[in-house]
Amino acid sequence: MNKIIGYMISLFALFFVGCNNEVAIEVSPEQSAEILFSGYEGDFVQTKANPNYLIGKDGTAQKFGTFYIFQTKEDINGELHWGRYIVNDGKEGQLTLKDETEDEKLIWEDGTTNYLFRSISVPPGIDSDNPGVAFNPDEMTGTVTFGDYTTGLEYFMGVTVGPQSLANGQVLSMIYRRQVCKVVFWAFKYDDGGKIDDKIVTECQICFPNLPVSATFDMKHFHKQQSKYDGSKPIQGGCDYVTLDFKDSPKAPQITWRKKDLNASEQSSDIFHAFYLPPFKFWDGKDSKPENQSGFFVVTYNGKTYTGNINGYQMNDNTQEEELKKLELFASDFCRLTITLKDGNLEGGGGGSAIAEWNVKDEQDVPHHRVPGIYSQEDADKLLDALIHGTPIPEVFFDDDNIIRLFTNIDWSSVEGITIPDGYTLDGQGYNIKMSESGTISGTYRNLYINGAVPKQPA
Repeated sequence: MNKIIGYMISLFALFFVGCNNEVAIEVSPEQSAEILFSGYEGDFVQTKANPNYLIGKDGTAQKFGTFYIFQTKEDINGELHWGRYIVNDGKEGQLTLKDETEDEKLIWEDGTTNYLFRSISVPPGIDSDNPGVAFNPDEMTGTVTFGDYTTGLEYFMGVTVGPQSLANGQVLSMIYRRQVCKVVFWAFKYDDGGKIDDKIVTECQICFPNLPVSATFDMKHFHKQQSKYDGSKPIQGGCDYVTLDFKDSPKAPQITWRKKDLNASEQSSDIFHAFYLPPFKFWDGKDSKPENQSGFFVVTYNGKTYTGNINGYQMNDNTQEEELKKLELFASDFCRLTITLKDGNLEGGGGGSAIAEWNVKDEQDVPHHRVPGIYSQEDADKLLDALIHGTPIPEVFFDDDNIIRLFTNIDWSSVEGITIPDGYTLDGQGYNIKMSESGTISGTYRNLYINGAVPKQPA
């Protein structure tokens, strides 16, 4: 059930001479430097070993909306700086300031000061008049309204990283997590008791009567996925989730569900058929009645209502209520339901039952692809072996332009010198290569550090 959906952002400092000359130079620890942002998003499926992908690579740039990045010195209550960043179409993987203003440009003041970074994305949604997320950066507060894919909540992400300093490495990696859970209503069918063949349902309404319609949050109450905010402990890396407050919110969010249209703007059925909801336990009501549980839902079809519980199929003669209470969806989690609507009165009301079979198999139909590159020390060792022995470089390590990108710091301290073959370029993307004190790299390379310093290019 805990399929974490990650979005990765790498922050790295590159130092330039003048305005147009992109020649990297060494900078002393006392100097300040702009933080440049390069964005990567995690695979929705999370089954591959290296779930890092360029944000916006598949035309999703605008769907993420604005990335608000908040930077403080070490402590969340310290002096605050924040900036608004976006991904431009055709510039996948590059986060740029939304407005080119010096006030919002985030910098490393020096090489040793520790910083804490918190960030969320505020997607516009498909219906711009009713977005799923509204945010006030001056107050550092926001509101989430739950609903279907048109809310944009698929792309509502958050993360906390730090405290870290530039001295700990030029790259600060940030894995973004979806801030809400989602229930994917994969398919509906109508069973009338054998009078006719089962009918495929093409449209219906879905409501969760016991869940809130909306929630508020702020940028000071981040927590880990399976725990609550604890004011006695400092916020640090891994506290990737805002705290959703449901106080005073009305209940019963609802959506209109439609069978997937091949011409729909959302190509993934797991997005198009999703109901984005707050994290919740399936069976947490004041008593044992099904209609009082958070997992209780109502389907309206052809003028009739059908009621069901997400965990209904789990119940049998041996199922204990305590076992049911353990079943829940945390933020970033999802489950997929296949629903059978069946006529006949049912405890809890309604004209029939909605029998839910659910699973958490890998999410489907998301057109994201791994960017070739080096994502782990294991990858780095395989590349090193190919460079040393002159054997072909594995194709998963370079793109169509023969560019080998680093997505992590690597350790090549076991060798003195490395040569990048003709026709290939090693793009460090601001990451560090640990080598022996006299270690060198020859051939074509860019944007990398060796032992924490920018290597001098041959004359």
